[in-house]
Amino acid sequence: AIQDGLLASAHDCSDGGLAVALAESVILGGVGFQGGPALARLPRRWDAALFGERQSRIVVSLPPASAPLLQQWAAAAAIPLLELGQTGGHCFRLNRAVDLPVSEIAAPWQEGLAQAMAG
Repeated sequence: AIQDGLLASAHDCSDGGLAVALAESVILGGVGFQGGPALARLPRRWDAALFGERQSRIVVSLPPASAPLLQQWAAAAAIPLLELGQTGGHCFRLNRAVDLPVSEIAAPWQEGLAQAMAG
């Protein structure tokens, strides 16, 4: 999908889990995200679902018109695929868990280590 130019972005979930991968994608892309129905149905252990660092999970973004082709490719390769939501706007929303402006999460991510070291 990357080689064929189908994806706009791709980010692994290995460092901080799904929520961190989504937040970093929003910050680096400069565009908001609204979680969809799949995120509204988080399991009882929503902390594990959002912050678990299970291997082999990748968050991708792509134009809506490309979604059917990605779904076909994933099905043919027996790779699970779940639509998490939509990009756009200026806020990072994970339904009931997080609802913040992108600018508000960007500053601590970009400057957090420097501020911690300055003490």
